[in-house]
Amino acid sequence: MKKTLLALVLAAMLAFSLVSCSDGSIDYATVNLVDEGYVTLGDYKNFGIDLEMFVTAPDEADIISHLSHVSDKLVELESAAADGDIVDIDFVGTMNGVEFEGGSAEGTLLRLGSDTMIDGFEDGIVGMAKGEVKTIDVTFPEDYGNAELKGKDAKFEITLNAVYDSAILTDPEVLAHVQEETDDTSAVWSVIQSFVTVNKYPEKYVKNVANTIYKNYEYTYRMYGMMENMSVYGITDEYCEKEAKASVDSEFAVYAFVQAENLTYTEEEFDAMAEELAASYGYTDAAQFKKAVDKKVIETEVYREKVIERLTALSKESVARGEQERAEAEETTAAETTAAVVTEEVAPETTAAETTAAVTETTVEETVAQ
Repeated sequence: MKKTLLALVLAAMLAFSLVSCSDGSIDYATVNLVDEGYVTLGDYKNFGIDLEMFVTAPDEADIISHLSHVSDKLVELESAAADGDIVDIDFVGTMNGVEFEGGSAEGTLLRLGSDTMIDGFEDGIVGMAKGEVKTIDVTFPEDYGNAELKGKDAKFEITLNAVYDSAILTDPEVLAHVQEETDDTSAVWSVIQSFVTVNKYPEKYVKNVANTIYKNYEYTYRMYGMMENMSVYGITDEYCEKEAKASVDSEFAVYAFVQAENLTYTEEEFDAMAEELAASYGYTDAAQFKKAVDKKVIETEVYREKVIERLTALSKESVARGEQERAEAEETTAAETTAAVVTEEVAPETTAAETTAAVTETTVEETVAQ
């Protein structure tokens, strides 16, 4: 599943897993959302724009983060690290001899020259050899995101584990793999949802979802000893109801198009989605995950991908129709223009002939009169 959309799915998963079978939920096998007036669908079949243009392609950071999945493609270099190379490093950051939170990592892949790290960090690695350990001095920028580190001096002890050829960043097979794993279709889904107008909500269902969302927040804040901060951060009943309706909006969009396009899925597709969601949610066993959540959670995400696939195909068809209509219109205009030119060229000859005929007729009449 695509990265950002998956994040949205996981955020709402627990809520729906607990209430999707409770009173108030809709049985989409028997209730047609359009016929029952829950939603109205726009003219999605004549959109005229290819939905794929809304897909966000992976950037270099996405590719780097997924190189561990294609490690067999990495080509290790024997030379010292140079600008542009990909390096595998461990590092430990300290301030006044004390390690600080978030300043250490192991097995980090980084392309030198990417400016991913703070000034001086990547430059300090250039020239290092495999296995070398080096300590560099850096200063965090004044506009750094962490207020505790802004403008502060720090030291990083860096261990260079390996140097790799950066040509992998343009390898077609690698790019195809990363594209499949990281394409962000959340923008596509937003466009698809724009074709759905929700006219009414199943009130009991919304109430149950909102209540579960609130309890999830409550559990999280209590776990971190921050219960008193819930209202400060706007976690109110009204906020949770708004979140619940947004979740139902998305669910309605899925099933409205499933019903409109008669979409179905196979058992293999269901199991594949279960494994994907399980891995993303930290489960090592998809079977355990399927026991932990309601079937509808998995089913909805299978259908969501089906809807995206189907409507993307329809959008391409509408683009093709539009191009064909424009081509036909241009041909008609060209034909009309040609006809008009021919008419203008023939008109003077016709006028001359008509004038000659008129003069002849007048002469004959005058002769007869005499």
